[in-house]
Amino acid sequence: MVAPLHNSPRWLFGLFAILLLGTLLPLSQYVYDEKVAVLGDNAYYLILAESLAEGEGYRALHEAGQPAHNHYPPGYPVFLAAAMKLGVTSPAGLKMLNQVLFGLVLGFTFWLTFRLSKSPYLALGATLFALLNVHLLSYSTLLMSEMLYLVLSLAVLLMVLEREGGDKAWYRSARFWGIALGIIFAVYVRTAGIALWFAVAGLWLWQRPTRRWGLALLGLVFLGLLPWQIRSAHLGGSNYLWQLLLVNPYDASAGSLTVGGALERFWINLQRYITYEVPSGLLNSIEITNYDQRPGFLTWLIGLSLLVIIVYGWWCLPSRSRFLLGIYGVLSAGILLLWP
Repeated sequence: MVAPLHNSPRWLFGLFAILLLGTLLPLSQYVYDEKVAVLGDNAYYLILAESLAEGEGYRALHEAGQPAHNHYPPGYPVFLAAAMKLGVTSPAGLKMLNQVLFGLVLGFTFWLTFRLSKSPYLALGATLFALLNVHLLSYSTLLMSEMLYLVLSLAVLLMVLEREGGDKAWYRSARFWGIALGIIFAVYVRTAGIALWFAVAGLWLWQRPTRRWGLALLGLVFLGLLPWQIRSAHLGGSNYLWQLLLVNPYDASAGSLTVGGALERFWINLQRYITYEVPSGLLNSIEITNYDQRPGFLTWLIGLSLLVIIVYGWWCLPSRSRFLLGIYGVLSAGILLLWP
């Protein structure tokens, strides 16, 4: 059992709060732009949220005939629509909510790292590292679903690692229901959340005392996601699955993906993540300018070194945490490496 947070020096948490607020607030103001960004899915999310808030259903109001929408999962638009119903109607106000979510991400990062490492100093360092990450700061100012997904996934991981579980019947455990509902909402926010679902269920099935919890989680989350799947089937099927199975999602005439094509895509993406995405995602000083440029020796060295550090840190975790985060990491990586 990890030592409770209150056993750590109080001054450290005061320092954490000062550093968090003293750094997050000016940084947030520095990167903030009240206009809706022209990149990504910002405007589409906003339109879908307005449709829900106005009682029109989940529809693309900007398209001819206002058809029912079947591409983006509804979790983030529902979050925005709820904020609109509470009076936060401007894009600027909604973007500020994402910055609040980023603050929660940092708090959960501190708490989770402390739970895993038992070191408040390491937790503080990891949180500051996340706070100064240019990509997280950028996404905290966009009308995108990343911040909400991070909050939900970190909260679920914290609840899972809080205790072993299985100490009571799953249907009598408030923690079990919190985890199940958190996973359902996370998948509705980002479909990649299925990795979190199977990671938690796999952990509980792996341990004899929690196998009933694992089976119950598989069934309940499936039932929670079923309405969206039925709706998608009536509208022609999931667009995400359709994109995954195409050679080129922007050119359907290129045909469907073969087994050989999937393996080739996996290998190309693996090289790209090692040499470009992982270093760029973790080190703010590395900028990707040309994906067609063949990575050099130094690029490979930096990427592989970072992966070795990550794997070593993962291996140092307690077995239960290592199992959970290992499954979650492998499943998440599999989704990324198979994506066009």
